[in-house]
Amino acid sequence: MTENSNLRWYDRDPKLKGIVTLLKKAPEDVKSDLAMDIIQVIIQENFTTSDELMGFAGKNYVGKTQRWYDSDEMIHTAVEMLKLLNERELQIVMREIADTYLYLLKNMTQDNE
Repeated sequence: MTENSNLRWYDRDPKLKGIVTLLKKAPEDVKSDLAMDIIQVIIQENFTTSDELMGFAGKNYVGKTQRWYDSDEMIHTAVEMLKLLNERELQIVMREIADTYLYLLKNMTQDNE
């Protein structure tokens, strides 16, 4: 068994790992907004897999399981959609959700002042 075979599917690509890590470590009240942004970017950018993604979205959701992203249907759908993207598409999604994350954190900080 190779070292790579022990990695989670999202650890195999640095961009994908970055997106999933950002989503996983985001404050709880930001996670759903980020997940929604991931889904919207995938659909709005009209990626070649959009039709497949729309048919897939939420179909495999079964509720809470052992994976951290299964506790919320929107987060689950966003993470599952990421599995189907190519490197260029992941880069676009990463850039967009990084902007969204910074915007949300800035607004949270201003609201707390």
